[in-house]
Amino acid sequence: MTLRELIVLLREYILEIWQKKFWIALCCIPFIGWKAVEYSKMKATYSAKVTFMIDDGKGGGGLNIGGLLSSLGAGEAEDNYDKIVALSKSMRIIGEVLLTKATVNGKSDFLGNHLIDVEKVNEEVWSKQKIKEGKPSLNGFRFTRAEIDSFTTLEYSAVKHLMGLLNGSEVHLPIFSVGYDKKSGVMNFKVSCQTEEMAIVLLNNFYEVLSRFYIEKTIEKNSATYQIVKAKTDSIRRALNTIESRKAAFDDASHSVLLNADKVTSQRYDREKHLLTMMYGESVKNLELANFALKSNTPYIQLIDKAVPPLSRNPISRSKLLLWALGFGIATSVSLIVVRKVIVDTLQP
Repeated sequence: MTLRELIVLLREYILEIWQKKFWIALCCIPFIGWKAVEYSKMKATYSAKVTFMIDDGKGGGGLNIGGLLSSLGAGEAEDNYDKIVALSKSMRIIGEVLLTKATVNGKSDFLGNHLIDVEKVNEEVWSKQKIKEGKPSLNGFRFTRAEIDSFTTLEYSAVKHLMGLLNGSEVHLPIFSVGYDKKSGVMNFKVSCQTEEMAIVLLNNFYEVLSRFYIEKTIEKNSATYQIVKAKTDSIRRALNTIESRKAAFDDASHSVLLNADKVTSQRYDREKHLLTMMYGESVKNLELANFALKSNTPYIQLIDKAVPPLSRNPISRSKLLLWALGFGIATSVSLIVVRKVIVDTLQP
């Protein structure tokens, strides 16, 4: 095909498309209607964000969760950012957050119940669920207790559904996310909810629960060591006090006049006292070392920016939806026109 023939062919197709512009307009109408319905169901959200750093007490800033991972049965690794992200999205953390009582809109209740109300989970999802055999219905469900270890199947189903709402699923986009910067060591939590107050309360509780859990698990081993050494030190001190009391009572009873046979008992008291004194000194030194290790390995979580009102409102862009509908409608209609012309030209003798 020569260049002239190619230009002529393109001109024919452009003219064909131009002549069918009314068809193109009609084809765009269903897509515009589709996006209009989608827009009517969209809800504006408020985004809250908190940034923080974790200092593990071993020098340097940033994130180092080796102590935490060791206490959980995992080895230390150079890059543990993804592991703390996974921890923040676990049922252990999310379950505690959902079962924390907080006040939202002047009402004190479990955060899980507030989330159900604010995000209209029951009205838009659970009330429309089809009842299946072996699958309990969550229609009208409310959390009534915080003992998650003894939850029923229905209660666990509600927790898992709300986990899907927070972390994202096939049905929901995530409303909770975690991010980090490896170079600076700064981490961030972000929550998007339909009300400003709920976004801030939910975010603050995520930060507090994870911070507390992180610190407890990081120092768990050092704390256990400190308690063992402290118990041993207290035991030696009590034994030393006892032998000192016995030696004093023996000396008082003998009035410092000792027979050779009595000297043996006195010498035994002195020897045992000397031994316990040495043991107590070493134990006190070990106790101080254990206390120092506990304090030095206790991580410090430094809050950088906390979420405060007013929050930014995430707008719903009508222009983007309209452009998407027009673009998809035009592309679909033009494709059909081109295919139709190709078929007609091919069938013509």
